[in-house]
Amino acid sequence: MKKGLTSLLLLVLVAGFTSSALAQEFPDSSITVIAPAAAGGGTDLTARNLGREAEPFLGVSVSVRNMPGGGNAIGITAGNQADPDGYTLVLGQVETVLAAHDRARSLGSGRLHAHYRA
Repeated sequence: MKKGLTSLLLLVLVAGFTSSALAQEFPDSSITVIAPAAAGGGTDLTARNLGREAEPFLGVSVSVRNMPGGGNAIGITAGNQADPDGYTLVLGQVETVLAAHDRARSLGSGRLHAHYRA
C-alpha cells in the first residue's frame, strides 16, 4: 500500500514537472520541500520519501525543510511567501492548506491566489 501510494504521488509530481520542462529547462537547481510539521512524523516521512524517489527523475537534489508550529501555519506561510518559481513546494495535509487559503482570502490577501490557480 505504501509503495503504491508513493509511486502514485511520484507520478503526479514528475508529470507536473515534465509538462513544465517542455516549455523550458526545469529544474536547473535544487528543490526545497517544506514540511510544515515536526521531523519524524507522517508529513516529514512522506516528503523525504517523495524527494528521494524524485531526485533521479528530476536530476537535482530535493531537500526537506521542517517548519513546525502554529498549527502548520509557519511552514505554509513560508511556502506562500516563497518565489512562485516551482523550486519551493509545501507538502501538507489538505485540511491545513485549504484553511490557510481560506484565511488569506478572507483577509483580502491575493498572494495565495498566485500559487493556487484552479
